[in-house]
Amino acid sequence: MIRIRSSGYKSIILFILISIRSFGLVTGSSVINENEKRIELRVTQERGKVEPNENRASFQSAKIDINQLAYTQSIGEIDGWGKDHFFKIDYKAFTSGEESVSNQEFYARDEGKALTLSYGLSFVHELSHVVSFYLSFSPLVDFNKKKFSVPRIDTFSFGIPVSIELSNLWFLEMLTHYGSGLSSDQNSYLSFSNQIGYRFIGVTSRPFFVKYGVYAELDTNERRDANYDQAFSPTGTSDRIRSMKYGTITGLDFDFDRFYIGLTYVQKLGGYDAPATNAISFWLGGKF
Repeated sequence: MIRIRSSGYKSIILFILISIRSFGLVTGSSVINENEKRIELRVTQERGKVEPNENRASFQSAKIDINQLAYTQSIGEIDGWGKDHFFKIDYKAFTSGEESVSNQEFYARDEGKALTLSYGLSFVHELSHVVSFYLSFSPLVDFNKKKFSVPRIDTFSFGIPVSIELSNLWFLEMLTHYGSGLSSDQNSYLSFSNQIGYRFIGVTSRPFFVKYGVYAELDTNERRDANYDQAFSPTGTSDRIRSMKYGTITGLDFDFDRFYIGLTYVQKLGGYDAPATNAISFWLGGKF
């Protein structure tokens, strides 16, 4: 979490939600001023390996591409209901690659879309620490939900971000997030991320931030995939899909007067049942 004082405005914190299906990871933050509007374009590529079955012969190359357009409106403070209220509309258009092994196709290449609405606020907002909450709902979801290697889209999700200022240069960001999945087609999950950040002040004319940390993600239910079981599980058995993953997060953020840019890279280090094992996300936003 990064707070920057802006002359003539009361600065508040807006949590930008980055959804990366490979890891069930939601992380990241930005700064928005009271009564400010933002439009953001985000591009995410998920690559590495698809791990649909415990039989390593099922592993294949991942290819998920996500394009997002988001509009965010700051609401500010509501008496008796916390601070830093915001509303966000996020539209995703994405493709997921063909899933095949040795010329045997399990799922064809697919295109999809999703519309997500989010609302958030801060319960505590002090100079030394901030504790917030957000709730998201996806009323529009259109893609092949039976595929294994697809973006994470939840019917609803919520999270509790916490930030702590260690000094004028160092800070911590922590996030606990729950995603509902999509009924019996995509699992629900819990994810946790912890990052330490450093502000480069005076190196450039505008603030420049570097963040590094770890994440963990655990599915809270399980499902089966008959297509992969038939090809890779022993006769008469089935392999449950209930992922557990952990890894690292690296982020860069640049903040300017009228726009901001950022980059995040996520790498899976261990676990199983991953729809992809690494992801890179770039975003460019404008302030109005």
